[in-house]
Amino acid sequence: MSDSAKLDDITKSLAAITQQLARLPVIEQQQHEQSAAIAELQEQNRGVLVQHQDGGRGRPGGYGHHEDRPPRFHKMDFPHFDGKTDPLLFINKCESFFHKQRTLEEEKVWMASFNLEGAAQQWYMHLHSIEGTPSWRHFS
Repeated sequence: MSDSAKLDDITKSLAAITQQLARLPVIEQQQHEQSAAIAELQEQNRGVLVQHQDGGRGRPGGYGHHEDRPPRFHKMDFPHFDGKTDPLLFINKCESFFHKQRTLEEEKVWMASFNLEGAAQQWYMHLHSIEGTPSWRHFS
């Protein structure tokens, strides 16, 4: 290869390098914009997660058959009541459970009555046969 051909190759290579160097500011700007977009998406995802954990309601996609509340996260045992101890202790434990689990008002009596035993269960069955399902306020 002659010196002139080598010089042409070097000149072409330098021109290509110069073109790429000229594009660097554009590439850096695109990278900056993409980083900002990623950061914004990450922030939105954090917001959705916080809303989900805080009990955000009406979120698109729903939560199964309880569309208006998030799934329950806390493992708690529901109290049982046999009628032999103070019923206010049972009611207080139920209220704590319902609060922590975000239990809907219309589910409270069913959950509490499901956990009655012995004389307490017989009392509830009698009440239910006479009045139907009572409100939580009346039940407690």
